[in-house]
Formats: sequence, structure tokens, C-alpha cells
Amino acid sequence: MKHYTIRSYNFSKPFEIRPIALMCCNLLMSAHVEKKIFIHAFCLMPDHLHLCLEGAIEDEGFLRRWKSFTTHESWNLGWQGKLWQERSFSKTAFTTISEIRIVEYVLRNPEAAGLVSRWKDWPYWAEPRFGKKGWDT
Repeated sequence: MKHYTIRSYNFSKPFEIRPIALMCCNLLMSAHVEKKIFIHAFCLMPDHLHLCLEGAIEDEGFLRRWKSFTTHESWNLGWQGKLWQERSFSKTAFTTISEIRIVEYVLRNPEAAGLVSRWKDWPYWAEPRFGKKGWDT
């Protein structure tokens, strides 16, 4: 499993805008359901995305296309300019225990950041492999 941290451009907070956040989350879920990628978990924060994917080589191409597509879609929702930083940070988990720890870190990120008192109260998280997500639409 590989854990990606992808920051918004210039540390802006585009994902405080609900339609943009939902668009990004729904497109990730669709990619998982359509088996374009296998997502263990993700959490979209106001200024970055934590994303845990299975695989590695194909993921880089998918992420590049996904970032480009979500940027263009965000313009339709009123965003101006770039949405994502060009590069991302990634870390590979080699054991099941490290995978579990990383997924817990990703899902608990909003609580650790003080955005919610319980991580499940944050709307923009998902564990697609279990069919779980934090938003309704």
C-alpha cells in the first residue's frame, strides 16, 4: 500500500468549498468502484488529500490525470487557477501492521487537526473497500 499526501496549490483551502470537496470525493469513489484504482482509505482536508492506494506504478499516472481532471472540474464550480501542487509526498507500507497504522492516521487526521471532536464527524473521508464514507451525496 502507498500513502500519498497531495497538497492544494499554494496551501489554499479549496476543499472548504463543499461542492469542490464533494466532486473530489465522488470522483475518487467512482474510480475505485470502476476498478481504475484500489483505495484503502482517503481523507480530504481543507488544504490537502491523504490517499492510501494499492499498487504504485499505475497510481502515478492515475493521480496525474485525476488532479488535472479535478482542477478543470473545479473551474466549473467557481475555482480559479491551479487546484493542486505539482508534486506529492508518498510513503510505502510494507507490512499489514504499518498499513493499519497509516489508514488510522489518515482517517483520524481531521480529529488530530482539531477540525472535529470525532473523526467520523468529518464529512470527507472514505474506506471504499468497506463501502464506508462520511458524506451523503
